[in-house]
Amino acid sequence: METIKFYVREGLIPPGVSVRANRTDYTDAHAKRILLIRALRDVGGLPLSSTLRVLDAFDQWGEDPRVAFHSAFDALSTAAPKAAATSQPLPDPATADLRRDVDALLDQVGWRFGEYVPAVELELMDAISKVRDYLYPDLAVEELKPLAQRIDELTAFEMRWRPLRRETALEELQLTVIKTVLFEKVLVALRRLARESIRDRILESQGRVTRSVVPLPR
Repeated sequence: METIKFYVREGLIPPGVSVRANRTDYTDAHAKRILLIRALRDVGGLPLSSTLRVLDAFDQWGEDPRVAFHSAFDALSTAAPKAAATSQPLPDPATADLRRDVDALLDQVGWRFGEYVPAVELELMDAISKVRDYLYPDLAVEELKPLAQRIDELTAFEMRWRPLRRETALEELQLTVIKTVLFEKVLVALRRLARESIRDRILESQGRVTRSVVPLPR
């Protein structure tokens, strides 16, 4: 497990107050920041560079809350380095068409960001390209609209369910990032369980089940 000394050395947290040769005191603010770092690193699997970008976004909070909010979520995306390096639209016509179609989808669902382009939009474009490469070559982006609408409803419900403790706006943002990282794992697991269960029911209804499922060893 990474130590507090490592966090200080890498600039993830500020140094504590040295009270004697073998003792350093840390504040409640240090504890909250360490909780966030461990959620990002241990659960979210973020590399050090992305973790630093999230923390930098929090440090920018006083300058512009909206910029800080988007910067923190951009850092969670695997497409963040690509987004940072791509200041102009890519010249590839296929990429330009995909960007146009994805922008149209987001607009239809009501996800509008003005001139700002979230890094995860590039992640979505990459995912759609891979679906076309490996599964459905004729997949049209507009076919994803029903999925996006249901995800919008699910996300709105999740944000209302067990609302976060609001102490300060900055702490709320930090908790929002932690909740996003943790519940992405929960939602993916639930979706996979649902898919297994539904597929089993379909196979049973078709009379194609020939043996019992062998449980995993515990």
